Amino acid sequence: MTNEISSNIEKDGEKYVVDYLKGNSFTNVTLDMWQYGVSNIKADSWGEKILVHIKTSVLPGEPVEISREERVNILSRAAIVKRNPYAAYVKIDGVKRILESIRWEKLN
Repeated sequence: MTNEISSNIEKDGEKYVVDYLKGNSFTNVTLDMWQYGVSNIKADSWGEKILVHIKTSVLPGEPVEISREERVNILSRAAIVKRNPYAAYVKIDGVKRILESIRWEKLN
């Protein structure tokens, strides 16, 4: 898979996560570009400020789990920006439709 295709898939996943957060009373939903090629979403709710790392796959594939190195980097970034770290796993089909509910994981 080329970097351009991979980047487009990641952007599709980001869109679904942003839509979910906005539809579930999160505010200040913004992209957090903190390292070349790595982006997360920052969002606020009444009781929590979160940082979400997104993993997206295209059917028939499954989203790849966060690696140990990625986990360390996400936890570090979350501590710096004072947010609770999460991962969101998104599965889409060939025409970019979401296939199932976003799977959430609180990282620690």
